[in-house]
Amino acid sequence: MVYIIADIHGRKDRFDDILKQIKLTQDDTLYILGDVIDRNPDGLTILKYIMSQTNIKMLLGNHEYMMLNALQSEDKIGVWYRNGGNITHQRWKKQRLATRAKILDYLYALPLMTEIMINGRHYKLVHGKNPSKEAMSSLSQGELTRAVVWERVKVEDCGPTDMTVIFGHTSTSHYLDCDPMRIWYGNNLIGMDCGAAYPEGRLACLRLEDMKEFYSRV
Repeated sequence: MVYIIADIHGRKDRFDDILKQIKLTQDDTLYILGDVIDRNPDGLTILKYIMSQTNIKMLLGNHEYMMLNALQSEDKIGVWYRNGGNITHQRWKKQRLATRAKILDYLYALPLMTEIMINGRHYKLVHGKNPSKEAMSSLSQGELTRAVVWERVKVEDCGPTDMTVIFGHTSTSHYLDCDPMRIWYGNNLIGMDCGAAYPEGRLACLRLEDMKEFYSRV
């Protein structure tokens, strides 16, 4: 089975609850659409767990992108902190140098997007927004990375006609007037961020074979 999660944002309790519900096995694959870290304390703990699992695959999110920029250049730390990075940075300082090196190697190698086929259906997975063909051909790699992890899907947007784009980054409260938040289904688009970063939100998971939805209960 193939499962999708996005925007865990350091909520290990919610992530653990989803794992209990789906009972992930080595024959399954879990895709995480970025933003594992920041806003809550356990981002690095979750990230290290993901790194240890061969059946969990992760994409780059804007929060991992901010972390990498901030650790490279001190003048970028302010942006990271304003977006909830302070709590991650404090935990980062307590990591051993060898652990830091492994985490950085892992983050720098994360893909921006991936495509999969499930039951004859074509899916594209991204963190923020699927780039247009024009963007893919005209932007530099750095510009493309920023666009993919930072740009937001609008409710009126349409996905490609030949695939469904599954994304995180923008909470589904922007698309649905629903409490609690739910997974959003647009025009060849599926939004996964149900606000797990915040007390009133929850973590969502989608199983692609039968489109069964799972939501954290904590």
